[in-house]
Amino acid sequence: MVNKQALIVGAGLAGLTLAVALRRYGWEVSVFEKSAALRETGTGLHTWENGLKVLEQLGLYKRATRGVQFLSSMELLDNDHKLIHRIPFSDQLRFCVLPRVQLHTTLSDAALKLGVQIHTNMEAKGADPNGTVTFVDGQQRSGDLIVGADGINSVIRDSISNDHRMETVADGSIRILIPRNEQDSPGIATEYWNGTRRVGTATSSDSLLYVYLSAVTDDEVALAKSFSIESWTSSFPFLRHVFERIPGNDIHVNKTFYYVYVKRWVAGKVVLLGDAAHAMTPNLGQGAASSMTSALEMAIQLNNSESIDDGLSKWEKRIRPMIEMTQIMARAYGSSATVWPAELMGIRSHVLTEVLKSVDINEMISTAARFVTSTNL
Repeated sequence: MVNKQALIVGAGLAGLTLAVALRRYGWEVSVFEKSAALRETGTGLHTWENGLKVLEQLGLYKRATRGVQFLSSMELLDNDHKLIHRIPFSDQLRFCVLPRVQLHTTLSDAALKLGVQIHTNMEAKGADPNGTVTFVDGQQRSGDLIVGADGINSVIRDSISNDHRMETVADGSIRILIPRNEQDSPGIATEYWNGTRRVGTATSSDSLLYVYLSAVTDDEVALAKSFSIESWTSSFPFLRHVFERIPGNDIHVNKTFYYVYVKRWVAGKVVLLGDAAHAMTPNLGQGAASSMTSALEMAIQLNNSESIDDGLSKWEKRIRPMIEMTQIMARAYGSSATVWPAELMGIRSHVLTEVLKSVDINEMISTAARFVTSTNL
């Protein structure tokens, strides 16, 4: 399907992935970003097999993973260092932590090189199902396909859908890349639980360690802008050597996460992508990778279909079950940490150990990681 024009609102990871894929299929693509410059916030990004396959299919794998270390396993442990669950990685199930800036730059550079038109300082106001985007400054642009990849607070979604909801999750996190040292375990991603607090560490590169700390929203000390080494050390004394490398005031804190549910992702010529359609907590590390997978699958289905309507219908039918299962399992995983009854905390490790022995449960958790797009580019 060539000689078609796509207008993508939002220059995040999902929007840029779609821009690159559609451009490779011969579409004319314009991306509109409300910020003054292209930039990606955040630190490290858990990247599973599905995200890595997207990069391979786009021809961007080597650049995006340059300098990154691939890990051999992921371990979930309780505060007594008792192993709750272990996921071994292999050539068929790869895992690494990509610096978000490196991934975003790889995608944006590829888009520009392919001839994608990227416009900054263009804040959208809404879209019409007939294929027109209206911007805050009064400008309007029309195309064959309008993509709302404008995040959790999507104005494109709000302009085309009355049948959606956003649910707040009462937990937050601190995520940061810090210098590695000899005390850090190489090759293994670990996550420790103690009460409603969690700490995860994973090697990103020879020089960087990715750290995330999670707590319930009303744990004000844990999620303070000024990082409390002593408070976190009281929960995880064996990780003090990690906490001491976290800057006291230069940290990014998310105090609230959201789930977004939309009954239909398509309205006429307008389609929702990524967090605009299906935001989720980062508990399974699939928010970005599943959105990138969805973007590539959309481009493939559009290319293989006789019409845009048919392509979008096939895309949503194939992608939605994967996304919805991932949302369900991310929520269940997070709830085990944040809303587990205090009086039953003593048996949590045992219960989780037994539950996670289930092959069916593990397949549901890894639904997105195992997803394979329809065809290669």
